Amino acid sequence: ANGTMVSDSASVGNAAPAIFSDEFTNLSNWTVTRLTLDQGTGSPGAPSARAQVTAQSAFATRSLGQTVPQVCMSMSVNVTTQGGTAIDLLRLRTAANGPVAKVYLNASGILLVRSDVSGTQQSSSTAIGTGWHEIELCGTVGAAGTWDLYRDGTKIVNAFAANTGTTPVGLIQIGDNAARTMTVNFDHVRVDQSPGEGSPP
Repeated sequence: ANGTMVSDSASVGNAAPAIFSDEFTNLSNWTVTRLTLDQGTGSPGAPSARAQVTAQSAFATRSLGQTVPQVCMSMSVNVTTQGGTAIDLLRLRTAANGPVAKVYLNASGILLVRSDVSGTQQSSSTAIGTGWHEIELCGTVGAAGTWDLYRDGTKIVNAFAANTGTTPVGLIQIGDNAARTMTVNFDHVRVDQSPGEGSPP
């Protein structure tokens, strides 16, 4: 009986281990281009990473140290200004920095998922909105993989089928590596293999 109790307690309430997570107490876990540490705001708490640029790229990348064909990436995002153009929020890439998939905002602030391999995309028809929001992209890399997008825990893109190539995810990106005019904060980045566990408790 004791053995059963021990195994039950070990499996209750234990989230799947994160492949990578960061709360941005500093930027040392990332290769950074024009992101700064914002001590004034964050989600669930300050600090956070801030992209505040005019007609420049602002992004950061992180190698996962392993490759995963099935992946969930979640983060908190606060879009203050967008500059009238589309902006990338997160990208999943291969270990060699090749294309897989991304989540971006169109010029109207609507969240979309795009395969960076095939170029196909799916609109969520949902605006990210003002203030802090959590977005999460979950899916499986492959010629016929499917991808789900969540906003604040609600699924807004369901099983978007897209060819995302055959190379698994090995690197993540936050922000946009193209020239943009934007002010965006990022916090509470988490990469794991099951949806819903990136949310702060």
